[in-house]
Amino acid sequence: MLGAVPQGERRYKPHADGDPIDAVCRSCWTHIQLLAERVEIIEGRAWYHCQKCEQSFLIRWDDAVALGARRPPDESRRERR
Repeated sequence: MLGAVPQGERRYKPHADGDPIDAVCRSCWTHIQLLAERVEIIEGRAWYHCQKCEQSFLIRWDDAVALGARRPPDESRRERR
């Protein structure tokens, strides 16, 4: 469906706290709702494991934080220097 805007896609409209965050998997191109338990922080980057194809792709840090992710302690110390 070309031109359709997925619900919650922040590139098209602001995201309110508590709203589900929708994204497109960068491997299988399926529209998915991001789930907190599928986010992994590796070397200061937020990776998401797609529930459809099980592949991983980068997501926006703001989305990871909205899902409850926190920067590892050693990463936050490096930024303050």
